[in-house]
Amino acid sequence: VICDVSNPRLMSAVVHNLKEVCVQLGFTDYKMEGNDDSEWLLFEVDHIVVSVFLKEARELYNIERLWHEYVVR
Repeated sequence: VICDVSNPRLMSAVVHNLKEVCVQLGFTDYKMEGNDDSEWLLFEVDHIVVSVFLKEARELYNIERLWHEYVVR
C-alpha cells in the first residue's frame, strides 16, 4: 500500500492508527522504519507493507515506477 499525506503530523497520525488497528486485530509483531523526522515511513505487518510518504517525497522517490511491472491481478 502506498499513500501520501500533506504534513508530518498527519503522517504520525496515520502510523499511530495503523498500530492501533493491528493491536485490535491481534497483530502485535509489526515493524516500522523511519521516525518523526522522516519523509517516508514504512510499516510492515504480516505480509502487508504500507509506505506513508510526505507528498513531495512520494513524487521524488516515485516508487510506483519500480513496481509498475508487478501488478497484482
